[in-house]
Amino acid sequence: MFFFISPIKELPKKLNTCAFVMYEKLKQFSAMVYVFDRVYLIHEIGHELGLNHTFESSKNGLDAQKDYLQKVKQNVYYPKTESDIAKWKIDAKSRKTNGYPFKFLNDNITDKSKWEQVIKEKENKFELEKIEHNADILNTEEIIRFLEKVDEYHQIYFNESATDNFMDYGSKYGFFNYQHEIIKKLNDEFKHI
Repeated sequence: MFFFISPIKELPKKLNTCAFVMYEKLKQFSAMVYVFDRVYLIHEIGHELGLNHTFESSKNGLDAQKDYLQKVKQNVYYPKTESDIAKWKIDAKSRKTNGYPFKFLNDNITDKSKWEQVIKEKENKFELEKIEHNADILNTEEIIRFLEKVDEYHQIYFNESATDNFMDYGSKYGFFNYQHEIIKKLNDEFKHI
């Protein structure tokens, strides 16, 4: 886990938080800390390890991750792109020499080898995008499973500011034993630490 910290001299005007964590991948979290203080750092690291606030449930971004996954899955353009590439390959095989030069998107296609090169570049780019798209889906599904487990394991809640726990607001002195157990269970299952 890498944790990069950059103190900010002045808080943004309309900010009602001192820090937050973003889940990009299960083993790649980002924490933005506006107030450079050990309490906030430990609190955000607690979130990265899988701890919720002691006073609320299901506030860990699960709904946002599910919405994002749905959008990513809807943004599939494979059939059209694969069909286009197939058509371009047929065109490259059947195009006569007098069919050159021609303009294709931003490329000036001067001959058959240039046309085949452009098609290959587009095909490689598409394959890379497809790999990245599928990896994004898998990463998001993994984060969703993780966040669902976080919610499942967190069953004890207090009123806000009622404890001296690092995952509460107010003065902080430590963690509860059940929180250590949550971190251990999550790491046994996800190996995220």
